[in-house]
Amino acid sequence: MDEVKKFYKYRSLRNADGSVNEFTAAILQKTEIWFAAPKDFNDPFDCNLRLHVNDSTDEEWVSYLSRMEEAYPEFKEPLQVAKSKRLWRQGDQFCNIGLKTWDETYNRSSVFCLSKKPNSIPMFSYYADNHKGVAIEFEFSDMGVPCGIPYQEALLRDPRTSTGVVFKDVKYSRGFPELNYLRLYDKTESHELVNSIIFTKHHEWAHEDEYRIFRKGVPPSIVSINKSLVTRVIFGCRSTEPDVDLVKGWLVGWPTDVVLARATECRDRFELEVVDFDCVKAN
Repeated sequence: MDEVKKFYKYRSLRNADGSVNEFTAAILQKTEIWFAAPKDFNDPFDCNLRLHVNDSTDEEWVSYLSRMEEAYPEFKEPLQVAKSKRLWRQGDQFCNIGLKTWDETYNRSSVFCLSKKPNSIPMFSYYADNHKGVAIEFEFSDMGVPCGIPYQEALLRDPRTSTGVVFKDVKYSRGFPELNYLRLYDKTESHELVNSIIFTKHHEWAHEDEYRIFRKGVPPSIVSINKSLVTRVIFGCRSTEPDVDLVKGWLVGWPTDVVLARATECRDRFELEVVDFDCVKAN
């Protein structure tokens, strides 16, 4: 069974000058989400770890080039020459061919990030205007992942293909993942290359409990989503009644019910409790 799960996008409602935040309005007025360029993330390591071939053995080069022959039979002859002459020993010009291909694909790719937590104190602080913004709840299954590409076309079975989509939880690590391109290339079936670069973050970010949708080879863009995916809007504990009215106005004419809730401070522990207080009924 294709399980439906809940995810959350923390957003400000207003800009520093008091004007409405256009990106939040786009989600709840136009049902549009933005797939961003991974190279623009604020963490300098996030999605920006550098692949290399520095410590590769001759055996790993032979295995890599043999896999290339299988994938690209039209280049079989020059690849066999490269193996017989051990061209990787001649320096960067040959060694960087595969890395350049990945870089070009990476620079055309895009990511949409969500959290699996509806009541994160740091997330409301960082991304929802110091608890004056909202956490927008989305519900979808794997087959309904919002990415602008039909599910059957979106599945990325081989990270060497020009386009595709990977969606999964982020892994948090204290150490660097494997970054040797040849070793990752030999593990394409398990998406190890994409896992290392896109889905691995430093453990200090673990509180975000992040889920990502990565579109390989698909440039940053706006994606229109089905309104039924938005099921709840959770207001920060410092939001106001005008903030609630603003969101209600955006939800007028929504085809499905949208619950309104507030993340309230617990009085006996460091925790936010999500309490439903209203519902915008389907129209």
